[in-house]
Amino acid sequence: MGQCLEVYCIEHQWLKDTIDSGQDAVRRAISGRFRSNIYRDNDWNDLSNDRGAPNIFEAIRDLIMGDPRDLDDHLYWYAFKYIVNFNGRFLDNSQFCPFRGDYLGDIGEELKGHGAGALDLYSLAWGGSPSGTKVPQPMDGVNFGRWEAAEIKDGLAALSAASDLSPACASVLEWLKTADERGHILVGIHTI
Repeated sequence: MGQCLEVYCIEHQWLKDTIDSGQDAVRRAISGRFRSNIYRDNDWNDLSNDRGAPNIFEAIRDLIMGDPRDLDDHLYWYAFKYIVNFNGRFLDNSQFCPFRGDYLGDIGEELKGHGAGALDLYSLAWGGSPSGTKVPQPMDGVNFGRWEAAEIKDGLAALSAASDLSPACASVLEWLKTADERGHILVGIHTI
């Protein structure tokens, strides 16, 4: 069984305006769009799908409505994943799913070799929620991270000038181009 790094391009301001916003319409839209997936994930985690029960629907409610984060942290990982998926653009991660061992560290060394040392793949996988958002980080292997504007611009400049990029580094370059063109950030969702 391998690990996976899903990467999304998303508007940073939208995330900041959504987390703890109290926008019940957005919460309902996210829960509605992904209802069958959330039911499946709740079932997978032996959680009730009943309204008000500790589950992923309630974690989404907590994150958007600004309620206390008193559920298990891994439920907020799922909630954050659905929030990002709702407004983010999924990017090609075929070079990063599946992977084993210290693959991210190996590709990170390649990025440094091309002058893109600001791009820390561990930060993209495990660096926590984007600035201006408060999402509890789980401690059981799955996680999330981000690259924000400065990292994207620095990395794009370095990798655009590089030659002979490996397929994984070329994939990272495409992520950076997409985010830069849109003025967005990159959010990584790490799964096992």
